[in-house]
Amino acid sequence: MKWAPPLGALALLAACASPPPEPAPDLGSFDRLLAVAYEMRRAAEFEERDFADARRFRLKRDAALAGVRPLPDDLADRALSAAQRESLDTARPRLLAVLDSTAVIAAPSELAKAQSAYDCWAQEAEEQLQPDEIAACRSDFLAQVAAAEQSATAALVVLLPSEDGGAITVDEGGVETAVDTPFAGVVGRVDTVSSPEATPAPSPSLAPSLAPSPAPSPAPSPTAAPTPFDATDVSDVLANLLAAEPEAQRIYLLYFNTGGATPEDLTEQSRAAFQAAIEDAVATEAARVTVFGHADRVGDAGLNVRLARARAAEIAEALIAAGLPSDLVAVDSFGESQPVVPTADGVAEPLNRRVEIAVR
Repeated sequence: MKWAPPLGALALLAACASPPPEPAPDLGSFDRLLAVAYEMRRAAEFEERDFADARRFRLKRDAALAGVRPLPDDLADRALSAAQRESLDTARPRLLAVLDSTAVIAAPSELAKAQSAYDCWAQEAEEQLQPDEIAACRSDFLAQVAAAEQSATAALVVLLPSEDGGAITVDEGGVETAVDTPFAGVVGRVDTVSSPEATPAPSPSLAPSLAPSPAPSPAPSPTAAPTPFDATDVSDVLANLLAAEPEAQRIYLLYFNTGGATPEDLTEQSRAAFQAAIEDAVATEAARVTVFGHADRVGDAGLNVRLARARAAEIAEALIAAGLPSDLVAVDSFGESQPVVPTADGVAEPLNRRVEIAVR
């Protein structure tokens, strides 16, 4: 039984129970749910005439509504027994870890309830008046934080906004979810994520007598609806990712003397470009470098594919020798198929004997 103030004081305090402020613009789902959870705690404590703790929960409610997310109670502010403090000290880092995870996106309700239940547990433990309430708040915390942790460890796929709209298909154990709405997605076991394939062009029509029997259509895969996520919560959690606009790709063109494939066979002007590419690739943090080889139309087309690849491989080796990690360098060859200057077969064209270094 909690202490009850005189009736006059009760009337005064009741008059001070201010209504919640208007939510901040673009308030996220988690902060709204956290405000609701704290309001429920506030109302319960006010009903029991614990006006000090009612005020504490009210201030946290108002902070959540203002978009200034309150932290779980600092135990230094609570007078706790050694046993109660030990349990709460163990639980708080667990809660803070899941508050700093994708559970804010995937399980905002469970996470908000977990935080308010933790503060309830700390408050009731400090009072030591209602053992059943202590046990109830602790049990509620453990159940809600476990649910939030489960969401935090599950795969999360969210379709982010893009200029071209975009769409993905997520496969979860044979169940397909088509996602074409920004900030929607899937939480759970994700096997594959793919972009919808373009509809193949129809084959040329065959004479009826030669047309093969149509193959039976495969049974359609089971489907599921995507989960809508709160755009503000996604932006908050993925702020670093969303703010990180990749630098534009830099292309360096290197030209070879006829038949050449090594850095020593580069034209004089290309040697300076190669040095610039090396410095750029080594200096760029987490650079990804792709080296594309090309050839002119002198000689056999298959031989030119191998020659172009050899050129690209030699340049890639030089980049690695200069300090770029080998796992960040990819090599590809286009042979004579992508000329800068279209020519007839057998024509030697210096601008087509090249390597392109793409740094990004």
